[in-house]
Amino acid sequence: MSTELIASQAATEIVQFLDGQRFSPSELCHAGDLKTMSLPNLLNKSNLELASANPGRGRAREFCLVDVYALVLMDRVVKLLKDYGTAANIVNSFTFSVARILMMEGKLPYGTDHELKQAICDSLRLATPEYFQRDLTRPWYIVIRPGEEPLSTKDPLEHIPYAMNGMIIFNVTLLFAEVDKKLARMRGFDFRQQSARLNRKMAAETAAAILRPPAYDDGDLDGDA
Repeated sequence: MSTELIASQAATEIVQFLDGQRFSPSELCHAGDLKTMSLPNLLNKSNLELASANPGRGRAREFCLVDVYALVLMDRVVKLLKDYGTAANIVNSFTFSVARILMMEGKLPYGTDHELKQAICDSLRLATPEYFQRDLTRPWYIVIRPGEEPLSTKDPLEHIPYAMNGMIIFNVTLLFAEVDKKLARMRGFDFRQQSARLNRKMAAETAAAILRPPAYDDGDLDGDA
């Protein structure tokens, strides 16, 4: 197993550890490198959709994992576009679109948008794969092109046309993986134990590959005879 695959497996285990948990505004800001005053602006200056419900005035709000990612991505897009409305539309298009289509087609057992959002809070895998896949060898990119719908792709960057001025490209797999690490550290995830276990696994697979006898097909054996 290569170092890149080990890193991808580690990142996948971390997001599985975090899935289903709720996070405070301070945890969100720390994990996403958001300024404290940025969060109210992200929440109040746009039509950004979140999966978790607002508990109302006077009650502390907690964010599910998909909300953390959406707000972090929203923050990055706003910093570049300087436009809260456009940034919210871009993020909204990735968060719930696939699940809503499946729900309308009767392929998900939810009758209302509220039920769907609650389910996404409980299981990140109901969101679009950009949010839960952590294959660092083939990351997800979000490409924002002037005057066009945003695009998500796992194609190598050389396949994305660079000729268009003003194009913005985010490696969201890497962005979310960094957020995951900070959240997991705050929640007591044992990185040392994980590293030791995955290193042992890599060493065992390497030793097995070295000791494995070479494979011969029938043609090789016939030739030797």
